[in-house]
Formats: sequence, structure tokens, C-alpha cells
Amino acid sequence: MTDASGYCPAVTVQELVANSLERRDFFRRLAERHGSPLYIIEEAPLLSRAREFCETFQALMPDMRTFFPVKANSHPDLLKTMVTAGLGIEVSSGSELELALAAGAMKVLFNGPAKRADELDLALTHRDRVTVIMDSATELERLEAAAAGRGVQIQTAVRLSVPGHGALWRKFGIDPSELPDFAERATSCRHLSLNGLHFHTSWNMTPEAYVANLRVVGNCLQRLTGETRAELEFIDIGGGFWPASGEWLPTPEPADGVAAGQGPFYTTEPAVPLRRFAEEIYQAFQEYIAPHLQCRLYAEPGRWICSDAASILLTVLDQKSDDLIITDGGTNIVGWEQFEQEYFPVVNLSRPEATERPCLLLGSLCTPRDLWGRSYFGSGIRCSDLLLIPMQGAYTYSLRQQFIKPLPSTVFIPAKYGGQQTELGTT
Repeated sequence: MTDASGYCPAVTVQELVANSLERRDFFRRLAERHGSPLYIIEEAPLLSRAREFCETFQALMPDMRTFFPVKANSHPDLLKTMVTAGLGIEVSSGSELELALAAGAMKVLFNGPAKRADELDLALTHRDRVTVIMDSATELERLEAAAAGRGVQIQTAVRLSVPGHGALWRKFGIDPSELPDFAERATSCRHLSLNGLHFHTSWNMTPEAYVANLRVVGNCLQRLTGETRAELEFIDIGGGFWPASGEWLPTPEPADGVAAGQGPFYTTEPAVPLRRFAEEIYQAFQEYIAPHLQCRLYAEPGRWICSDAASILLTVLDQKSDDLIITDGGTNIVGWEQFEQEYFPVVNLSRPEATERPCLLLGSLCTPRDLWGRSYFGSGIRCSDLLLIPMQGAYTYSLRQQFIKPLPSTVFIPAKYGGQQTELGTT
């Protein structure tokens, strides 16, 4: 199942559990060396996913460019891996921009609403590497004033607020109807170069949202002057690509919180293959964009690249009954009550078996909102057992917080080591 690096892509829960059990000794050695709870990030799947994403799109659009969003996973070694793999970096704050620069990124998109003066100043300092995606007319004025004060020019784009996510998403970008006036104001600013348009949608299981929004952008382009269109170098379709594994959701919560029966304890909503995303986006680009503008496609896949690149190890510290255990790590490791809304398999590495059994799995935080799951894969469960939770690469590391308990150590496994035990330190 695994390749030479120890990495095996998994699409179904069963495949993921089988892969985890196959690599059981590798994870147990890491726990023996570094303890638990422990966050493990592996470079091999990062490189594999990044390569697959880029090659799939570039087969149709050779000059397409991929950017990794820092918010998806902000570990410094992971960001360096993305840069080494040839990806640009997308950031949404000054602190994320500092991480991208430290990782060696030479091409950075600075996104996000309400950028502070010091954040814009940092972008101007590194204007040779940074394109600021302006979020409003107010930000345009602030950036122009800041650049004029320095006597420099910076590359910019503008974010369009596209329909589909509800009222709260109005905080992002400008309404597409405002683009002609906005572009006219931008081109009159001597210190700003308007080079691109950007939009973003999330949780996309199919290419439908990208196609619809490229149609919106195409309509916008028709209302721009030829001079303005000539300056545009890229259309950035954002991220939101869901991995082929799809979304895994827990079954409805029982009244007593303990799952009953023999499962399954989850439901799945599959996503379409990446190839279909690429084909339909390419077709929409040719139909709606190419007649008005010759430019590059940018994309910002975060979850798609890093979701299966990290795992969490936990140890059972207490067992209050056959169907209730408490681990040494709490959900501050993932930053919020994620496991109430999402499902991830919990694999008992100490009692390996590909059978899922009901049990209330809780963390050690002094709060009842500390749930890891309502089932596990194994032949049983007892104190001192080592548990693995895979598929923790997207957002969990970035969202983790020092709440009640300290943050655990993180081990980054370079691809050259694969699934073999190494003398790696922790971070």
C-alpha cells in the first residue's frame, strides 16, 4: 500500500485506517521517543499532493501558478517545503507575511480584509515579492498614500465579493458591479499597478462555484476599458478545493453521547476528482475569460494539499467505563470543537484491528467540550493505549491554542526519511 517514502494516499475511511495500521510501528517509535500528545507533520504527502495539483492543472494551462495559504498550516518547515516545491505563498496578515518571507517565498499574495497600516508598510518593504490583493476602496486609498509616502510602486489585485456563501461573506472584497469604477480609481493611482482579479469560495466538492464565478468575472471584464484589461496579468480563483476523500461527518449524536451498535459511525460526501476540477475550470476560463483577456490562472489550494500530511498521537490516561476514556491531550491541539462537527477515525495502535467500536473518547481539558470522537478502530481500549488521529494537516496546527493545557511538541518528518525512525528533534 505504501510507496518508498512510507506515504500512501487514502480516499476512504477504511483505506486510511489500513494505512495507519500498516505504519503502526513507525508511529509507536515516535511516541516512545517524543512522548504524547504529539503532532506529526510529514513532508512526503505534502510534496506528492503539491506535485499532483500543479501537474493536473498545468497539463491544461501550462503557465498556471499555485499558491499555498499560510492559514491552512503555518508550520515553518511545511512552508519551506511548499516554497522548495515551487509554490507561491498566500497570506492574510502581517504575521503570516513574516512567516512566508522567512520561508524564502519569492512570490506572495497578501489577501484579507482591513489590513493595518503596519501590515501595508511591511508589504511595501517587500514589494519585490508581494502583490497586495486590495479588499476595498478604503484600502486602495491607504495603500496609495503609503506607497506615495515612500515614493515607490507596488503590484496589486482586487478581490471580488462573489455570491454563494451568505451575508457574512460580504466582508470580503468589492461587489462586482463596482469593479469598473474601482479599476478607474486604481489606474489613476501613480503608485499602484493593478495586475489581477481575485475571488474565493470554500468547501467546494465540485467545480460548480469556480465556473459560476469565472462567468461573473468574464462579465466584469467586458465593462473594463481595453487599457485596464491590458494591465491584468492573472485571475486568482482562490482555494476551497476539497480532497477526493470528501467530507466525513459524524452520525447524529446519541442522547447519552455514546454511539451504539456496530456502525458505521460516520457519513461521507465525496468530492469529484481533481482532474474534473481542472477540466471544468479550464473550459470556463476559455469561455468566459479568454475572449476578453490573455492572462494566467492562479489558485490557492490549502486543505487539498495538506489535509493528510499530519497526524495526532494521544495516550489513554483514564478509563471511567468500558465506553468512556480520557486521553492525555485535549482539543486545544486542534483549536476548537472540531470533532463535534467533523469525523476523523481514531485508530488504537496498541490493539490493532480494522473494526470500529463505540466509545466516548474525551480529552483532558477541564471542559465538557473536549471530544475526540464516539468510536475507535481496535480490538479494545484500555489505559496506556496509544491512539492515532490521521488527516489533521489542514487548519488544526494553525488553529491550535494554549488553553488550559500547554501545546504539544511537533515532529516534522522530511521526505528523505519516509516512514523510518530518525533522530529528529521536536519543534
